[in-house]
Amino acid sequence: MTDALAKWAAALNTFDSIKHNFRAPGQVEKALNSIALDERVLLFRGSDSDIVERLSPYDQVAVVIVEDTSEMQCEAMLQPTLPALPLSADQLEAILFAQPFHAMPVQQDVFQSFGSSPVKQMFVVDDGSAVTLARIISTQLTFRLLLGGEPDTAYNVNSSLITPLFHLDNLANNSCQGFLPVRDKGDPDSTMTLLSGKSASLRPDGIIRSTDGRRLLMKWEEKADVLADAVEDLKVKTAQWSKLYYGQLPYLLTFAAAKTHIQFYIIERGNVAQPKAVGPKILLETMSGRAKALLAAVNLHRILRTVENYLPQEVLPVDKLQVSCNPQGYIRELVFRSDLRVHKVIKGWSNFQAAWFTDISLLAKVYKATRESAGIVHAIEGPVVHKSDPRSTRRKRSLSVSNDADDHYSVVMQPVGLRGADAIPEDEAQLARAAHGFLHGLEALHKANFVHRDLRWANVACTTERAYFLLDLETCHWADQTPQIHLHIWEGLLQDSKYTKASDICLLGRMLCGLHAMQQPLTPDGMAFKHLISQPVGQALTAAQLLSHCWIACQGLDCRVAGAQPNEHHVG
Repeated sequence: MTDALAKWAAALNTFDSIKHNFRAPGQVEKALNSIALDERVLLFRGSDSDIVERLSPYDQVAVVIVEDTSEMQCEAMLQPTLPALPLSADQLEAILFAQPFHAMPVQQDVFQSFGSSPVKQMFVVDDGSAVTLARIISTQLTFRLLLGGEPDTAYNVNSSLITPLFHLDNLANNSCQGFLPVRDKGDPDSTMTLLSGKSASLRPDGIIRSTDGRRLLMKWEEKADVLADAVEDLKVKTAQWSKLYYGQLPYLLTFAAAKTHIQFYIIERGNVAQPKAVGPKILLETMSGRAKALLAAVNLHRILRTVENYLPQEVLPVDKLQVSCNPQGYIRELVFRSDLRVHKVIKGWSNFQAAWFTDISLLAKVYKATRESAGIVHAIEGPVVHKSDPRSTRRKRSLSVSNDADDHYSVVMQPVGLRGADAIPEDEAQLARAAHGFLHGLEALHKANFVHRDLRWANVACTTERAYFLLDLETCHWADQTPQIHLHIWEGLLQDSKYTKASDICLLGRMLCGLHAMQQPLTPDGMAFKHLISQPVGQALTAAQLLSHCWIACQGLDCRVAGAQPNEHHVG
């Protein structure tokens, strides 16, 4: 590389800051003159070919095209992939702060600022071949610390750790994971604020999810001054450990931050109350601390890629708000809380009432009547309807929600379980367990003279041990009523135009018999049960009669096959 080219590499940051001026008439000479070089040698990346064409008419300008290989160099930094998670905090520390095999590129002024610091050996001046990567790293090493309240701690954490991780992930093509950093916005008006039974917040200050948005890979807590307070929040907001949330993870990687200090921890399965420190505190006010945070950002990418291997698709999205909008003008919101309870909110409550011809007093009776029964989800808080503030102007007209969109229904339930496709039985044994659990739930409803009316796989759940139970009791109603609505799944199920308990049984039969597993060869007992559950509505057996069938073989009061046993909390 010529001396002039080396000087250009040093001035590259200046050039990038004015590069946009080349696209403005009359600004070319001004931009060229602002770059003090012994020779007029300009260095461009291949993507700047349009600017090269604009400069071609000017004399004494030599153009050198150098390809930016930041993507390739970033890929190399993020290797090698870990075969498994380290077994201990000490082993994790060695990986978290390991130096890459090659020095990391930085801008020349940043490199010179290291002086005689030992961290200087970790870096090299970018020669123009890693412009983007050098900018990411240099920005992380030189950002201005803020020393105010908790928002300033969050800024320091973002600048030193989260933003570099996000940029590195975007830059690495083959290794890109699409990690999703998410922060708690702390909206006091949110109807989905996560609170424990003691009114303590359960929502982490920050989390990183997998690209599908479902799986939680890491989380952290921040405080304005006292690191111990952030550590305490790590304990409280983890609340309970369950395979439904964390799969086969041996521990959850976390960190706590206060002002300019960051401390990594692991929260081990079965020991959520005692986070274990991973290495010493990172002190961002020092250059060595900044460099250590950078190493952590690089190696977090390797670690989190490995964490994903321990989290199957069927884990529940802990602390994630799930929203579904109905064209009839109401919105359902769900959050699976870290204390293994689920909070459901229905906004546009009057529209939901009109759609299902229900009311809050009826639903309160449903939950009360079934609270001591297995096979059906239980209310812990509520149900209740919160009336909107007539002075409120916050409306969701774009979602076709009525003007009382802030009238919302709320209920906190337990237990949590796998839902939808994750709950579908795959063989005859699982089929029998599913039928067993659902029949327990229907027996409880029918005994109180209620019917479910919306039995679908989207409205049931199971534990990781395949103990099944019913969900979505908001569609329940009194038995033997003439519906004011009509669902296509009710075709052929009404008796004298009324929806009856037998209608529920037949709907359950359609739900079970439509499964692939039910189409496979079954045992004689399985075939006999399939025949009974497929009878016309006028010949349907009761839930109690079907529970006594030999294929189900329910043990009565001693039965523990169904999910959602009374007072069941920690499942999976």
